[in-house]
Amino acid sequence: MQVISIANQKGGVGKTTLCSLLAFYLVDKRRARVLAIDLDSQRNLSHTLREFRVEVATTALFDERPVALRTSRQDLALIHATPQLANLERATAEEAHRRVQTFAAQIDGL
Repeated sequence: MQVISIANQKGGVGKTTLCSLLAFYLVDKRRARVLAIDLDSQRNLSHTLREFRVEVATTALFDERPVALRTSRQDLALIHATPQLANLERATAEEAHRRVQTFAAQIDGL
């Protein structure tokens, strides 16, 4: 499994465009299976890739309950963002640390 992150604090730099085009490139040209995870509370990627959305929301990745994805025949799947993602920014440092560890464990489990 390879993880690619596209991040920048500034808006309007092309994160959504780059992420969606990279996902399509990997599926179409490299025959890869891609799981896109929208971690932006603005949910632009979730809108762009909405037809590939699975039942799991991004906020579930920060929860203690294990997340499981149904096996799909699609080569591209999206874990979509929700407005509640913005609430994660209000966490204390201790809570944020715990949630990041939980997130990492969920990704490993996928």
